Amino acid sequence: MDLGLYIEAVLRQPLSYFIHSQSGGIGSAHSDSIWRHASSLHETLERRVAARAESVIVFNPEYAATVSGWNHNTLGSPTWYDPDVFRPGPERDTHHIVWAGRLEPPKDPILALQTFEQLVMRDPAPPWTLTMVGAGTLEGKVRDARAALPDSISSRITVTGGLPPNELAGIMGSGGTFLMTSHPGYEGFSMTLVESMASGLVPIVTEGSDTGGLVSADVGSICSRDPSALADALLGASRKDRQLVCERVNKLRADIIVSQVLAAAGS
Repeated sequence: MDLGLYIEAVLRQPLSYFIHSQSGGIGSAHSDSIWRHASSLHETLERRVAARAESVIVFNPEYAATVSGWNHNTLGSPTWYDPDVFRPGPERDTHHIVWAGRLEPPKDPILALQTFEQLVMRDPAPPWTLTMVGAGTLEGKVRDARAALPDSISSRITVTGGLPPNELAGIMGSGGTFLMTSHPGYEGFSMTLVESMASGLVPIVTEGSDTGGLVSADVGSICSRDPSALADALLGASRKDRQLVCERVNKLRADIIVSQVLAAAGS
C-alpha cells in the first residue's frame, strides 16, 4: 500500500494495485507488518490507493467484493501454480508431512511442531517425518523448539530454511500431507496451498487459512488450532483421494490464471 501511495500521490503514474491479504489482514494482531500498530490508518490509505488505481487485483474472494465498491475495475482472482514445477512425483511417502511458508508469526510454525509432537506420541510406530521449509524471524525459535523435543521426535524433523521452488517441489511431490497452521484473518489466497495440492499432498489446514474454499472433507481437513485435532486429521489423511486433490486445483494452472491477471492489470 505504501509503495502504491507513493506512485499515485508523488510520482503520479498509472497504477495497477494488487492486494494479497484479507480485509484488515495487514493490521491484524498476528501480522508481522509494522502497520499492525496503525491498522485504521492502513485501511484508510489502502482504500484511497485502490479507489484511484486504474485496476485492482485482489487475491481474496471476500475482500474483492468489498474493494469492487471502491473501484469498479476490480478482479477477484485465485492464485496459481506452475505445472512444469509442481506435480506429483513418481514415489510418495505417506508418512512424510510437509510444512512450507515464512517462519513468521502469522504462519505459526510452532503450532506445526506441537502438532507433530502430538502425532508421534499418539502413534509412534510409523516412520512419521516432518519437513519445514521456509525462512524468517522465527527460524531460531523453531530450531530451539525442535531441539527441546525428545530425541525420538526431534530426530524426525527437518528444518531446511528457504529453498528455491524446484527443491520445494521435489519435497512436496514425494510427501504425503501438507500441514498449514496460519492464523485466521491473514491469508489471501495461499499459493503454497495451491502448489501443495497440485503436488498431491493431502491438505490439513487451520480454520481461516483456506480462503479460496479449496479444502473440503473429500480432499483434506479444516481444523481448529488444537494440536490434538490437527494430529487426528493427519492420522486420517491417508484415506483421502489424492487424485481428487490434484483435480481440485487443476484449473489454477499458471497458463490459465496469469493471462487473466495480466489482462485485468493492463486494461
